[in-house]
Amino acid sequence: MRKHYLRNLFFLFVSLFIINACQHFSESKKVVINKDSNTSKTVDSAKKTDEKLIVKENSITKASTEKFTTKTSENTSLESQVFQNFGDSESQNKLRSELLKSISKDGDFALSHRKTKAERIKKFGAEKSGIEEMAEYRKNITMPIGTDKMLYEEGYLMKEYQKALKSPILARAKNSRFKSATAYSVNNVIWKERGPNNIPGRDRVTKISPTNPDKWYVGTAGGGVWITENAGTSWRNTTDYTVPSLATSTLGISSSDPNVIYAGSGEPYGNLDALTGVGVIKSTDAGETWTYLSNTASFGSVGRVLVNPTNSNHVILGTSTGIYVSTNGGTSWSQTLTGTGTTTNTQDIVSTNDFSAIYAAVNTYGVMKSVDGGTTWTRVFDAPSKAKSIKRIELSVAPTDNNRIFLSTEAGTTVAFYISDDAGATFTELTYATSDSKEILSTQGWYDNMVTTNPFNKNIVYVGGVYLAKLTIDTSANTYSVLQIASGYDTTKLNDDVHPDQHGLVCQINPSNPAQFRMILTNDGGVYYTAYKTNPGETEGDWIGPVTGLNTTQFYGADKKKNEDSYIAGAQDNGSSATITSPSGATSNYKALLGGDGFEVLWNYNNPNKLLFGSQYNNFITSLTGINGTTYNARNADYGSAKSPFYSKLANANNNPDVVFTVSSTGVWRSPDFGASWSVATFNTTNNGSWSSIGNQSPATVKVSVANPNVVWAASRVSGDIGTTYKINLSKDNGLTFNKTTNTVFPLPAGNYYISGLSASSVNDATAYVLFSVANQPKVVKTTDFGATWTDISGFNGSNTTSLRGFPNVSVHSLLEMPFDTNVLWAGTDIGIFETVDGGNNWYLLTGIPPVSIWNMKIVDNQVVLATHGRGVWTAEIPELNTYVLPEYVSPPTIKSAKQAGIHNNKIQAVFNYTSTKITSLKVYEDNALVTTIPSTSANTDYTYTSASDLTEGIHTISVLGVYNEGGIDKETLKSNASVEIINFNAGAANVNLPTIASTDVYIGANGKFVVNNVSSKFTYNVLNNSEHPYVNATTYQTYLRTPIIVGGTSKMLMSHMALTEKDYDFAVVEATKDFVTWTPVAVYDEGAYTEWMNVAAASVNENLFKNSSLNLSSIFNAGDEVVVRLRLTTDTADTRYGWIIKSVVPDTTLSVADVENKDRVLLVPNPVKDTTSLLVPNNKGKLDIYIYDASGKLVTFFKNSSGTKLDLDVNNLPKGLYLVLVKGNDFNKSLKLVKE
Repeated sequence: MRKHYLRNLFFLFVSLFIINACQHFSESKKVVINKDSNTSKTVDSAKKTDEKLIVKENSITKASTEKFTTKTSENTSLESQVFQNFGDSESQNKLRSELLKSISKDGDFALSHRKTKAERIKKFGAEKSGIEEMAEYRKNITMPIGTDKMLYEEGYLMKEYQKALKSPILARAKNSRFKSATAYSVNNVIWKERGPNNIPGRDRVTKISPTNPDKWYVGTAGGGVWITENAGTSWRNTTDYTVPSLATSTLGISSSDPNVIYAGSGEPYGNLDALTGVGVIKSTDAGETWTYLSNTASFGSVGRVLVNPTNSNHVILGTSTGIYVSTNGGTSWSQTLTGTGTTTNTQDIVSTNDFSAIYAAVNTYGVMKSVDGGTTWTRVFDAPSKAKSIKRIELSVAPTDNNRIFLSTEAGTTVAFYISDDAGATFTELTYATSDSKEILSTQGWYDNMVTTNPFNKNIVYVGGVYLAKLTIDTSANTYSVLQIASGYDTTKLNDDVHPDQHGLVCQINPSNPAQFRMILTNDGGVYYTAYKTNPGETEGDWIGPVTGLNTTQFYGADKKKNEDSYIAGAQDNGSSATITSPSGATSNYKALLGGDGFEVLWNYNNPNKLLFGSQYNNFITSLTGINGTTYNARNADYGSAKSPFYSKLANANNNPDVVFTVSSTGVWRSPDFGASWSVATFNTTNNGSWSSIGNQSPATVKVSVANPNVVWAASRVSGDIGTTYKINLSKDNGLTFNKTTNTVFPLPAGNYYISGLSASSVNDATAYVLFSVANQPKVVKTTDFGATWTDISGFNGSNTTSLRGFPNVSVHSLLEMPFDTNVLWAGTDIGIFETVDGGNNWYLLTGIPPVSIWNMKIVDNQVVLATHGRGVWTAEIPELNTYVLPEYVSPPTIKSAKQAGIHNNKIQAVFNYTSTKITSLKVYEDNALVTTIPSTSANTDYTYTSASDLTEGIHTISVLGVYNEGGIDKETLKSNASVEIINFNAGAANVNLPTIASTDVYIGANGKFVVNNVSSKFTYNVLNNSEHPYVNATTYQTYLRTPIIVGGTSKMLMSHMALTEKDYDFAVVEATKDFVTWTPVAVYDEGAYTEWMNVAAASVNENLFKNSSLNLSSIFNAGDEVVVRLRLTTDTADTRYGWIIKSVVPDTTLSVADVENKDRVLLVPNPVKDTTSLLVPNNKGKLDIYIYDASGKLVTFFKNSSGTKLDLDVNNLPKGLYLVLVKGNDFNKSLKLVKE
């Protein structure tokens, strides 16, 4: 769990960069980077092909993650060094990467998670920590909406697990060798642990064997108890099949008998306490085997176990329900602290060396003391009496002076420290004096709070919160100073490579040198330790870790690379990671891809180089070149805590893997290109029910049917019985539109409920399953008719606490229907996987995998990939899947281009292509009316369509679908659609003469966002200007001159305007086209063109800011060319200005001052770019060498000996990202950044 998240990789923000000034160009060439060739056929028109220079695309590599600043002097020096050597050594790559950073804007590169979280908070407000969010999620799914009472009884996980082991259904299944009607048997399934070996999950506590300093016991947050006997070199789990989903916050060992160990389960912190506690387990053979003390089941979550050092039978438990004492090794217990004050939640218990005094910390109440072995208690620290809102308290008794008691308290949103030097008779609050930040706990003291006193010096105390700090106490002034010694997210402090969020610390004295000790630290990232030293942890590099082999990672989602045993997964606290080498096993290491909290992930089934993963609030990232490739931003517009769920969801179907879905409060987002772009199916109350307030909550999810990827399910809440407030949503057009299911009743009691999962059949597209986790109520509900009717198949009727079909009364997170037999289902629950082979009539526990929480299951090749929440990634190899073939999905044709056919030809011209060999013909629609069928078509072939007649001015829709035959029945694919704007242009002229601009002089259209007015009376005449002042970020404003220009000797015009746009990032461009395909920049402007334009405030906009710029079409186009002129204002994602105001466009025969001033500027226009950008080199008379490098400084492509003043670069097939363009001329060098969208 993190308050401040780390990210090791970068993700791209779209940023715009282009500059000012009119330019004159005389020559033009085009470069195509890795442009695919294609067979081409034409319908009603002939297609022209330009000559193109083909340049090979090289691999793209991972971007550097170093911080950068923009400094002109540094940039000049870097540029000079870069142009001295064009080699590909590591040092040269780094130098080029640094140059790119120096000329880039903050945000062009993907930044560290720490920065992006700060940006999110600035934009969307404060965020909860990850563990808080997921605790709230776990709580919400287990109780009806509108209630706040946990219906599961204390210890329910253990009871249900024991019940499952003794189930008569399991016994019958064993007797029948688990065979289904189709001869499938789980006995033939091969279970394999797949790692990660090097990315542990959240660990809570470490205890050292009294007889072996290198034997450590570690309690984890979801993976039970682990043991090492060589000081962390290797590990083994000894509780896997003893208890389910064991969260172990505390361990107790007696020096008198090191074979006796007690482990307390649960986490009595916040919303966690009612979910994971089962009581106490005990070992009498040094942790090799464990026995469940069933008489502790009702105690709640156990925060601390304290064992008498001279009597292993004398045990004291601090639990969420009070303090319990046993003097007979757990055979019986006495509750000695009950209902004291406002709470009984006892979260820490410590004792003096001789056990003569015991101190217990009770949340919000204070500190209790016992001098009779825990039989009676007296409050010695009264928390409510303090002038602070004290809640959680952690304790430490100084080993060198048992009268010294130290308290670390959660005091509201900060921390307060107290000491006693009289064994608790009095306490004094300490005051912060100096050095590092005192906000050690941040706002997470309810979960991150631990304290240990130095074994040699009572005035040195180690406090762990978000980071680990050494506190030095000055008792003369009652002050303390702070030194961060394991700084987590804070890269400016010591040992920032240690994971944040600390939970336990042991100071172990060196048996060979009593003047030294080492530290063993447990935190959200696993276990770290130091060597034996006098002052361990205080030197950079002191910490070793995290240890490897401690596979306790808490994953939410996992996927597999096609035909290879490599995996990608997203984890609580530890981000997203992937297999480094294949085949992956229990001892395999993973590569960290992204920090924060990782969630659902995708490995593209058709293209193994593509991965999609992310962190909280739909912060999606993609790699197009494998796990070592450059990563790019793949967010949609609803990214952030305001509209997106913390628990980020991703869904696709492996037979249509490029089309990806996620959810937000707006609706369901759809990406047709694996995260490169997104559109949203907006939900409304009429069609989709009450979604806007629940789509940003963590239960909201979406799933795609492999049986038919056009079928997509989405849900967050469901109304039971005949309720209609919340329903499941269903799409039958591949996520383009959704509607509520038509059911009139749902098999849950009246009320509203969060779902805890959703699953679609891989065989029948009308079949889906909805999962629930409320106690004593249906857990798996099924439809076979697209949601018209629903049936419970888990055996609960709303009142019975025991399923009639053997299903456990616990949370369920995932479900999988087997494609080889739809009656075989696996349900992933909090106590493992339950199987049915008869469609849900009988369920039983699968014992081939530990009884750990299973949050995600996915079939890839012959495996079921399992994301466990506490034991890493596992797989189940099923023989029946060896012959399984994914259903073929016939995807719709693509519209490669769609445009107005000509300047005076008001028809649509479109080019279609498709890949499925099943399609035999195409149907073409205009504005949803069928206009023609193209027969006898072939896959991977271009078909050009032109309308039969002219269309009216405005936006029209062109659509195409494929026709194919399946089983003797003609079927149709979904439609692909594109919008085309048809414009009625005037007759062409040699130039335009618009001394004033009227609305009839321009075409703006429905989406142009330009207007003709007097700008709220700023002028006494009308002007052409953007519709909003200031303009909006990440927006394109555009308009067209109604009169085309027939290029000739007089095709030069003078434009009076002001371009009040952010210098170097937002630009105003005049561009022209002959064919509506290639738009050639004529002139580009921003506020940098004139001093008077810089940072003009709205109130200062006046007619004195108008400047004249020359537009010379004859230097770009050939005489006789007829061209359309478009004015376009494009803005980036940050910072705005007033905008672009055009007063007039008139004929001109002179050269403006602006042209002269900017004649030497080398530009890339447009930039950012999706397909083609132009390199503009005014007045170039010699040869040019041009090199393009990726963000890590490695060469992507180059071309030499090019001539001319304009070179077109087709970058359509480059991955999204940031690139460095180096231009080397005869007498100049120029470095530019290029943003590929």
